[in-house]
Amino acid sequence: TAKVFQIPRQRSLNIKMTQDYAKFDRKLPKDFSAGDVVIGTFLRSNGKSAFFDVGAWQDGVLNISKNDIGSLTEGDSSKLQVLRVDRGGISLATIGNMPPQVGAEYTGQVVELLPL
Repeated sequence: TAKVFQIPRQRSLNIKMTQDYAKFDRKLPKDFSAGDVVIGTFLRSNGKSAFFDVGAWQDGVLNISKNDIGSLTEGDSSKLQVLRVDRGGISLATIGNMPPQVGAEYTGQVVELLPL
């Protein structure tokens, strides 16, 4: 017995099923939103990306060239921010390294105003 856990939008692709019912205790990627702060457990790195368990069915991915992860080792926890969620998965950023979001409010000192 297995449960369906992913139905692809493209009908020519296979439905994914699992017997690992622990996956159903985890969040769906759509349960995350840009700007959410999450605690991720460092899993591995491939030189370009770092992968974190953020409590979702799939791992969160952080671009190492744009974010400094220091000297994390497997199992270390890090506070991260969700950059975006799309069909490619959950993209992460280190706290404070997220680009400005339209409609977001920021507190700080104005150092320069540019004409529109």
